[in-house]
Amino acid sequence: MTHPFYPTGNPRFNHVAMSLPSDLLDDANRADICRFWHEVFGFDEIEVMTQDRRRLILSCVHWDQFIFLIADDDPMRCPRLDHFGFSVGSLEELEGVQTRATAFREHDDRVDLIDLHTDDQEVVKIHSLYVKYVLPMMCEVQWWEFAARDASPRRANQPGWRFGVTSRSQPIRRRERRRSPFRPRWPWCNRRRRRSP
Repeated sequence: MTHPFYPTGNPRFNHVAMSLPSDLLDDANRADICRFWHEVFGFDEIEVMTQDRRRLILSCVHWDQFIFLIADDDPMRCPRLDHFGFSVGSLEELEGVQTRATAFREHDDRVDLIDLHTDDQEVVKIHSLYVKYVLPMMCEVQWWEFAARDASPRRANQPGWRFGVTSRSQPIRRRERRRSPFRPRWPWCNRRRRRSP
């Protein structure tokens, strides 16, 4: 369902901006920052926007999502756990980030990594990790695992019971569609069929 303010679709975050000392945007430090974000996250420098000791922009896989880094005489400072976040589509992708960050940390101890952990909210398990490298803010990466809607044995093992979202690997069959937990809202759907005499 769309919001009346945004009939063409939900708004989304498209960038995060941070200020750094100009020394951290010189050739050597830019190379380190770019190498980390490329090797761990797959993000790349938008080279046409780079200004030595002034500006660096990293494309987050797609050009309209990016990290914007700018030099400032009074650069950003914040507590360790201040962060921005990304979500990924599977636990395997999240584990991949941790594996690559751990490997990068083996040859550069500036990597600050909070290992993969799970926040169990019953209806959803939020798997996440935090990682920081040179920039003032940490980056959190999450994957949300939704619990079965009904934990009873009859339903818990059936595909498609994740808050109405079907499993991509196990498409719902017609028999399972009739067992949907969401009752139709149309009044004629709730009428009982008359038995024929």
